Amino acid sequence: MTSPVSAIEAIEKALDEFDREVQEQLSAESERADLWEELDVNASDLREVLSLARQAEALQRENAELREALKPFAECVPEWDGEPDSLHVFFEWNDENAPVPSLPVADFRRARALLGGSEHAE
Repeated sequence: MTSPVSAIEAIEKALDEFDREVQEQLSAESERADLWEELDVNASDLREVLSLARQAEALQRENAELREALKPFAECVPEWDGEPDSLHVFFEWNDENAPVPSLPVADFRRARALLGGSEHAE
């Protein structure tokens, strides 16, 4: 199966080749220049669609990476079953002079909910 990215690249390549062929034909027949202008607008529209498709693919990849990053937090939720959302989880910290980082249990629960866990995301 062709990946979406390579499919977009194939469409872009075909569009470039089409542009060249049409330009060559129309330059030989100058009276049909108005047709070229119409085709060029349609090609520009298609290029915009392809650009938007690339942006959508990038967002899908980013979404998958962010979901993967949430998994370790979501997996910790059972540790605090029955505890209030306001309970803070403190992390071990080696620097005695720095504040100890913490996260509320609600953040872990939200990570689980966003990944489709048993609780719903706000």
